[in-house]
Amino acid sequence: MLQSIYLLIFFSFSFLGSAAQNYGKVIPSNIQPIAGLDEEYFYQPPNGIQLSDSLEVLIAYVNMPQATFEYIPLRKKGQRYSFSFTAKKATSIFFLVIVDARFKISDYSPLIFPKKNVLDNNSGKGYVIQLFENDSKILKNRAIEEVQLLQDAAYYMDLEKITNLALIKKYDSAYQSAPELRSGDSYLQYLQLLYSESEDSAEEKLLKYAVQMEANQKSEKDLLAAVKIYEILKMDSLQKNTENIAFTMYPEGELAKEKYWSRLYQTYSKSKLTEEIILADLNNYHLKFKDFSQNDFFYMKIIFLMFDSFKWSIGLKYEDLISSNASKAYINNSYARKIASDGYKNQMEYLSVAKLLSGKALQAIKNEKRLGTSSMTALDLTSTYYRYLETYTLILHKLNQNDSAFYYQDLMYKQNTILTAEGIENYALYSEKVKGLKYARVILEKELLNGNTSLTLLSHLQNIYKKLNVPNDEFKILLEKNRQLLKQSNIEKIVRKLGTTNAIEFKLKNILGETISLSQFRNKVIVLDFWATWCAPCKASFPYMQQLINSYKQDSNVVFLFIDIWEREEPNKIIEKVSNYLVGNNYKFNVLFDPKGETASSFKIEAIPQKVIINQYGKIVYISDDSNFLAEDLSEQIEAAKGINIY
Repeated sequence: MLQSIYLLIFFSFSFLGSAAQNYGKVIPSNIQPIAGLDEEYFYQPPNGIQLSDSLEVLIAYVNMPQATFEYIPLRKKGQRYSFSFTAKKATSIFFLVIVDARFKISDYSPLIFPKKNVLDNNSGKGYVIQLFENDSKILKNRAIEEVQLLQDAAYYMDLEKITNLALIKKYDSAYQSAPELRSGDSYLQYLQLLYSESEDSAEEKLLKYAVQMEANQKSEKDLLAAVKIYEILKMDSLQKNTENIAFTMYPEGELAKEKYWSRLYQTYSKSKLTEEIILADLNNYHLKFKDFSQNDFFYMKIIFLMFDSFKWSIGLKYEDLISSNASKAYINNSYARKIASDGYKNQMEYLSVAKLLSGKALQAIKNEKRLGTSSMTALDLTSTYYRYLETYTLILHKLNQNDSAFYYQDLMYKQNTILTAEGIENYALYSEKVKGLKYARVILEKELLNGNTSLTLLSHLQNIYKKLNVPNDEFKILLEKNRQLLKQSNIEKIVRKLGTTNAIEFKLKNILGETISLSQFRNKVIVLDFWATWCAPCKASFPYMQQLINSYKQDSNVVFLFIDIWEREEPNKIIEKVSNYLVGNNYKFNVLFDPKGETASSFKIEAIPQKVIINQYGKIVYISDDSNFLAEDLSEQIEAAKGINIY
């Protein structure tokens, strides 16, 4: 009865005062929601916020040693939004934000947690829900879990970044009220924070805790905590000695598995693999660890190997052994796209195979949705299905089945599905083939006036204008409107992230030891590329970046700077590694080193690769979408950065 009265009062006052409502609310149906029970929550958005038709709640809670994230569908009935969530038992608190359920990514992998567009993050603080035990007791670990979420959830939830000192103060306050919490993963994270701020003052505390954990030996986890601390303190002999103890006491434990996988990855990166070798490794892993949860990894390796060797039937035999439908779909779609790409050497010969693989990928996603066993939400599965359907339409086009390609692409377009940039380009292409020049012209003009842009879209429209004898001045007018829309969209995104469009000055050493400052490139367009030697996606984008550098070689007003960040080795070793890498790949990059991460912090770099463009007036005009790093068309962004200053 009390809960009903509580909700009635909430909704009565919320809607009566909605005109003055400039902040959102999340209200649990139970005044004291209980961890471990299914609870309903009601969301009231703030005034003026633009919400899409497809909404989800992104929830973060502590599941040691780090935060766990889940996307939950947000239901709408009339003016009310609600969702249900069962918090893990003993969870004391969770954060949530409202996100767009759709996500813009060219080739979604089930192995990657997708970051989606955050629509309401409660002014950067997130919505915080406190949980209780069955007897309504406040869970003691709440303060610790809150500070851990502040550390781990900021990136995915677009929360205000909190400083290390502020986090340390929150930890200190929690430990003061509950000293017994000074243990486990959270305490180790606290000590690492202390060490990052002041190595001298934290070293003694870290060492004391390591000795304590090593003496305990109650579990492998205690020994691994000691190993981690010795690694932080660079005490190599103590680290190796403790690792040996862990190996001896727990020969099938986590450290043994970690070392096994590390050796396996190194072997696989250097050795010539065969089906027989991979199957032998799978059998050895079963015998050593009695663990059958990693079978999919080995089977996927064999499939990639077989598909690369054009042994499609053998690859498909192993595909049937993979337990995850999402993984099956990902493999088949990846190879279908690869075959359909213009650079594939046997494209025409294997297009029928690509069609088969693409069809299997679509069916696997349907199966996953029907069974309801996926960790992906129904909306994610739907979005993934449409991404893979784009692959299917591309293959149909390559097979000259343009009527069918247009049918499916048109279906997605009219359903307001978020097409990738390539998907929109292809839709215009199929439209011209099936519906004619005038129909394709309408599509292209609409997209460009909605702020979507790429050199392909612009070139396609320009060619259509020529064929239809449209005056070139009309194209110039549309191009200028598109660039203004692009600039405005970029400004809004940058201000949301950084609070300003002003680029912050930096001075960094380059690979030759010269000091390079941002200000020395005044009156030029500057492209910054934040990367690291261990970052595979960064390196995957480098051939394209070299093409860009080549295309702007004669334009002295465009400068490219590659800023190396977040490295794990000594500076001299990093410089040597970067030099060898550039020479080995013939990359003509001006690499700067940001060893303390200060420049990365000033630009609020949270993931790499990240590309930033600064115009000749010192204003940041573009920040890349880190979830879509390979689909970015920087050339048009660079061109849009030139011209008048509207910032």
